[in-house]
Amino acid sequence: MSRTVIRTLAGAVLAATLLAGCSVHPGVAAVVGDRSISQSELQQTYAQLKPMLANSDPANLLSGLITAPDVVAAAEQNGVGVSDDDAVTLLNSIVTQQKLPAVSEWTPDAVLLARSQLAAQALQKLDQATSVFAALSKTLAAHDIQVNPQYGTWSGGQITSAPPAWIASSS
Repeated sequence: MSRTVIRTLAGAVLAATLLAGCSVHPGVAAVVGDRSISQSELQQTYAQLKPMLANSDPANLLSGLITAPDVVAAAEQNGVGVSDDDAVTLLNSIVTQQKLPAVSEWTPDAVLLARSQLAAQALQKLDQATSVFAALSKTLAAHDIQVNPQYGTWSGGQITSAPPAWIASSS
């Protein structure tokens, strides 16, 4: 084989390896155990919530979507569960307060994030809040969490670092 062919093949293998590392799975923003959070669902939810959120980006929402099911479950296990209706009421009240256009139907992830916010507030009011949040941290640490590098890296219970400079921003 000529050196040109070898260089071309080596370049193709390197490019394929780098591109394979760009995502946990194609079209997936994160994988939490056996649960996937798709990039399209994240972007739809971000577009819907962006007018309500100051200084937020898709990575912040992704952190919330990674932790939300466990926060909601912890609230339910401690007798302070929150319903989808409660979450929709919260979202609609924020729209009204901020004088934003009404939303006819919230994405499931927007509802989940609102439930998680309400659940976290309810958990903070418990006498045993410290131990509940410690257990929640252990639960999150036990998950195999893989984040698409486009959004940063998962560390310490959140997405903490910016994506590498060579990856285009998702916002």
